[in-house]
Amino acid sequence: MHAFNSRLLDRGTCTLCGLNYAATGVTRHLQFCIPKTMGFAPVKVAPGAMAGAGNTRYIQLKVTDTRSRDYWLHLGIRADATLTELDYTLRDLWLECCNHLSTFTICEKDYLSPALGAPDPWEEDLSMDVAIGEVLPHRMPVAYTYDFGSSTNLVVESTNVYDLPSSEAAVDTIQVLVRNHEPLLVCNVCHKRAAYLEAVDGWVSEGRHFCEDHLPVDDDLLYPILNSPRCGVCAYGW
Repeated sequence: MHAFNSRLLDRGTCTLCGLNYAATGVTRHLQFCIPKTMGFAPVKVAPGAMAGAGNTRYIQLKVTDTRSRDYWLHLGIRADATLTELDYTLRDLWLECCNHLSTFTICEKDYLSPALGAPDPWEEDLSMDVAIGEVLPHRMPVAYTYDFGSSTNLVVESTNVYDLPSSEAAVDTIQVLVRNHEPLLVCNVCHKRAAYLEAVDGWVSEGRHFCEDHLPVDDDLLYPILNSPRCGVCAYGW
């Protein structure tokens, strides 16, 4: 599912400086914007190395959807934050519909988060209650999956690391630094902005989007168009 407005495609607004940037330039922009606006000094970390689990490091994360280039995030996260906290953030921003299981696959190890109210993770899987700075290798993309049935698959990567001054020890655990602009989809009938998409047999039909004025009669498989790679999947947005 792609936006029809190429001017906005692959762009997002930096929450630190308020300027718009193309997806391809955000990582580099934040490398300069974080020290300038937040006062955090960059730290050189070798590819594959860990940032460390202490509260003195701040990690810049890039999160992308594997199916559509329209959806991406850049997050700032303390190195002592856990994978569980990152999992909850991704659920809150993009994914949560039915409390499905999710997992990070890092260096061929699975870190599993049980659905709310479910039993503890299976013994062969590791818990997400581990500091991200201990397990996420720098500049090495890792896989994240939400829902093992109708899955949404993401890629998470540590792109830059910064020293966190002791005066900033209480900085928010996770911050949204840049998020893609909402894709603008056109109505199949009138070519105005669409508000709903149609799913067929539980899957999104790429070519069928509708505005409020041209909704199909008696169609129960309409999903509101939301700024999420989960849009049109399972019960997301209902």
